[in-house]
Amino acid sequence: MSVEFTGKKACIAPEGVFIIGTYDENGVPNAMNAAWGTQSDFDEITLFLAKHKTTENIKHTKAFTVAFATKKDTVEIADYFGVETGSKVNKIEKAGYHVHKSAHVNAPIIEELSRSPTWLNGAYAMLPVPLFLIPTLS
Repeated sequence: MSVEFTGKKACIAPEGVFIIGTYDENGVPNAMNAAWGTQSDFDEITLFLAKHKTTENIKHTKAFTVAFATKKDTVEIADYFGVETGSKVNKIEKAGYHVHKSAHVNAPIIEELSRSPTWLNGAYAMLPVPLFLIPTLS
C-alpha cells in the first residue's frame, strides 16, 4: 500500500518532545518545548529550531540540556514550556520548578524532569548533548 501526501503534514511518527534547558546572559534559567527533533546517531540528536529566547541563549552560552517529555508525567509542563515565552516571563520560576547547573555544560538541569527516564547513553537524567541546530528559513 502506498500513501500520497498532499500539503504540509508531519508524516514521521512518533516525534519526540524535547525540553531544552538554557541560561540567558544573566544566568536566568529557561526551558522550551522543541517538538521538531530526532535522534540522528547513537549519541546525538538534531533539533530544528526557529528564533526563540532559547536559541538566543544557546548562541550566547553555546550550551543546553535536553529532557524528554513523557505523556505519563510531564505532558502539562511540556505544554506550558511550549506556549509561554521566556522573553516575557521566567518560565521555570512561574512553573514552580527547580534547577541546578549541569556538571557537564553551562545549562540547567530541571530537577522535576530529571526524574523521567531518558535514553541517550543509557542514562536516566537530563543530559547535555552535542549541538546540532539547523535554523529554519524565515
